[in-house]
Amino acid sequence: IQANVLEQNLGRQLLATNLALDSIRNDLPFLKKQNDSKILLNRRLQAMSDAMLGVRTFLLLDAEGTALASNREQLIGQNFREREYFQVARQGGDPAKLYVSPPIQTVLGVYALNIAKAVLDDRGQFAGVILATLAPDYFKTLLNSVVYSPDMRSSVIHGDGKMVFRVPDPQGIVGIDLAARPGAFFIQHMKSGQPTSVFAGIVATSGEARLSVFRTVQPAVVQMDKPLVVVVSREMQALFAPWRKQAYASGALFGVLLLTATLSLFFYQRRQRDYDCLVAKQEAERKRTEEDLRRFRVAMDAAGDGIYLVDRASMRFVDINSGACNMLGLTREQILAGGPEGVLSMPTEELARIYDSVIAGGSATAQTEI
Repeated sequence: IQANVLEQNLGRQLLATNLALDSIRNDLPFLKKQNDSKILLNRRLQAMSDAMLGVRTFLLLDAEGTALASNREQLIGQNFREREYFQVARQGGDPAKLYVSPPIQTVLGVYALNIAKAVLDDRGQFAGVILATLAPDYFKTLLNSVVYSPDMRSSVIHGDGKMVFRVPDPQGIVGIDLAARPGAFFIQHMKSGQPTSVFAGIVATSGEARLSVFRTVQPAVVQMDKPLVVVVSREMQALFAPWRKQAYASGALFGVLLLTATLSLFFYQRRQRDYDCLVAKQEAERKRTEEDLRRFRVAMDAAGDGIYLVDRASMRFVDINSGACNMLGLTREQILAGGPEGVLSMPTEELARIYDSVIAGGSATAQTEI
């Protein structure tokens, strides 16, 4: 988003500057015909400079590179023939094209970016250059407008690869040639031909691991010989710090939940094992009891004598063997289903003797122990 903001704002500045240069150039034929043409030209450039935010200097050069007019009086009369921006505009000679120079150190001792257009005479011959100098303060304000974190960097790079301006602005960064550094992200971006590129890795200017977004500035309605490129970058460590913090917090929470779940599972399994052991123990005891009862039943039925088991409280038969059933003349089910009233109603002397013995608290014969 920040790179897009820079691209749009710088694009508007280039468009406005292009229109301003066209306006001045279109007024030249009229102004030069006036008696006080030099005064009028200087006033015209001064008025345009006052109206243009970000433009430090307007300068009109003749075909030999000598300054004819400027909003800065100290520049008038100086010759700029050897300057690259003059030579490029002179060789190009296309009045419709905006010639964007690499950053240069001006005669005033500051680095700046010159934007020039060729001036042709009535015969279509090269007659000079009209140019505007974008002030360093403009780039500083522009680039600072998108910086919201101490680890952020924002830059403007000329299409040839030279650094125009950067925030923060360390000594020696302006003018550095990125095109001369193999593998630089700038070179990869320009080769891609895409308007926007995103890179993650070591940057050429600082050696830091950064996430960098490159965006080419070249307004469609402005013919430029070279584009400008804006760059916004952040340190990888700082960029992902909130994510790592959240990841650590999430990891800690997951660890607590995992520990809780593990402990819960452990105690559940422990209780389940105890329960399973109890059930197994009870089942084993039940089987042993059933086996003991089975063996007892076999032993009772194998005995020749009658054996009776009577509950003293209820006076009911609990168990009886086959010998006793034969002696009483009743089936086992009849004896166990009836109480004293039901069984004693049957005229059986042996049964009566048994109950009498039980009621008395004693025992009958060895065959009839209660």
